[in-house]
Amino acid sequence: IQMDITGTFIFENKFWLGIMARTNDAYGVLVGYNITDQLALGYSFDWSFANTSFKYNHGSHEIVLRYDFIYNKQKQIISPRYF
Repeated sequence: IQMDITGTFIFENKFWLGIMARTNDAYGVLVGYNITDQLALGYSFDWSFANTSFKYNHGSHEIVLRYDFIYNKQKQIISPRYF
């Protein structure tokens, strides 16, 4: 059993920065930018210290492009999802 813990800070509803930890496996960082209200771009990197392949690959990279298809600026979002 593993547990992921992620903490993200959002600055001026445009930039986000966070850290991640997976029990007995990895640590990581993530950054992102909300280009528009519907479009966001992000990057994350994690270091796996439990995986034996770490000595060969030194971590993994991920690029995220998010687009919200259902969006109405006039409606209030009760529980916003940033990522």
